[in-house]
Amino acid sequence: MPAIQRLYEGGDAAGVTIVALSNEKAETIAAFLRGHPYTYPIYRLVGELPAAYRTTGIPASFILTPDGHIAARHIGSKAWEDGSILAALRFVARMRG
Repeated sequence: MPAIQRLYEGGDAAGVTIVALSNEKAETIAAFLRGHPYTYPIYRLVGELPAAYRTTGIPASFILTPDGHIAARHIGSKAWEDGSILAALRFVARMRG
């Protein structure tokens, strides 16, 4: 999450939307955020996670095309703020189904 925050703060991610999703209880998310003030949107999942997003590893990151298709998935940590990642995200942001 810190690397994602740095990517989000980069301000150079035109066309890229960054959000986080958690299936934890609202109180658990709120307590976590009190100690980790991330500024990108963090949403709470209500209902069942679609099968395409189920994993056995955490964290799990998904890169989606603008029309909602999964372009890539990554399990584990990653240096998301790396310039090559931003270039790839910009490319994906321009993709259509």
